Amino acid sequence: MAHKFIFALCTFLLSSLLYAQEATVKKTLTVTDLESLFLASNYELLIAKYEIERAEAEILQQRLFPNPTLAISELNLWSNRTHEQLAPLFGRYGRSQQFGVDLEQLIETAGKRKKRVHIAQLEKTDAQLDFEETLLNLRYDLRNTFHALQKVTAQEQQVAVLVDQFSQLSEQYERHANLQTINRADFFRIQSATISWKEELVSLQDEQLEHLDRLKRYTHLPDLRLQDLALSLRTEGQLTSLIPANLQELAYNNHLDLKRAQNNQSLAQSELKLEEANRVPDLNIGISYDRGGNIMRDFVGFGISMDLPLFNKNQGNIRAAKLRIQQEESARSGLRMALDNTLEKLVSQLRLYENALDGQPAELTENFSLILENYAKNLRAQQVTLMEFIDFSESYVDAQKAFLQLQEKYYQTFEELKYTIGKDL
Repeated sequence: MAHKFIFALCTFLLSSLLYAQEATVKKTLTVTDLESLFLASNYELLIAKYEIERAEAEILQQRLFPNPTLAISELNLWSNRTHEQLAPLFGRYGRSQQFGVDLEQLIETAGKRKKRVHIAQLEKTDAQLDFEETLLNLRYDLRNTFHALQKVTAQEQQVAVLVDQFSQLSEQYERHANLQTINRADFFRIQSATISWKEELVSLQDEQLEHLDRLKRYTHLPDLRLQDLALSLRTEGQLTSLIPANLQELAYNNHLDLKRAQNNQSLAQSELKLEEANRVPDLNIGISYDRGGNIMRDFVGFGISMDLPLFNKNQGNIRAAKLRIQQEESARSGLRMALDNTLEKLVSQLRLYENALDGQPAELTENFSLILENYAKNLRAQQVTLMEFIDFSESYVDAQKAFLQLQEKYYQTFEELKYTIGKDL
């Protein structure tokens, strides 16, 4: 009996857990929720993280000292009658065995190893900037995709209302045309308009699916549906009020191209120091042992070797490194100038779109459905003509389409401003 109770309790708890998980999955997702899912599972970000780990491995490699070199030479495999008698190596073996052993170690001068480590650290910083750029690009595209889906969904809802209304009118006009109570040309007009709006509806729904598929790939949610997304248009206040007073300073500190240019400049300076250090010859210190090869039967000697910088003083590489520093300085100055122009343009565009949208209604579909229904009633009451009804429908939808496109540009411009700065506002 106790076993049955425990089994029933476990079944209940498991069902409750599954229901809670299902409810969590089916909640209405905002663009912020999609970003969280995107950050947790996007494969392009994982690939960029591997690049950072690879750069860390390069730093570790550059910290290592060069290995010593061991050489065994003058080893005779047989002997002739002229050999001298030597002390045996072990037992009775080795009385005629001759060989030499050399051990050599490279000693780098002028701090070359530390300078290479510093260059590897700057290359890691470049990999981190690549990761930030990948994240920024993907997040920028995700947000714009979400805003585009909002616009297309609002348009699809409006056109769906039109298709429904025109389909009803088409059926009514067909019955009256068959009864010859109206001109059959009116039926053809309403039927042609119905077909045209149905084609427009299918096109919008296809665009919806494309945006939704993109969001699925970003979030790794294959079962994501339109119903799971918070796509209703709502007023978010004036976006220009979110622009900080120190916008230019923020951009200078966070703009990825400027950060990369600064890192490239530091890298060029570090490479110049390394090339200057390469003028100083490295040392090779060695110790050798020779058995039976000289006047001493067991000879131990020390030696040191180095290049003589008579012809090659690394002049070309030093000159190239200096030119790269000047090149990076010029590039950084040009980036700052271009960034100033871009910020000014985006802020002006944002204000322009904001003024154009000021006072416009946010909830479009519901108002349009009500207005269209009233206009259809006037058509049935013969207070407006069929052509006036069709012209009104097309004009209203075109106007709302223009408004939605303007609203999308408004949000996209704000996202582009944040993308240019390099951080959220």
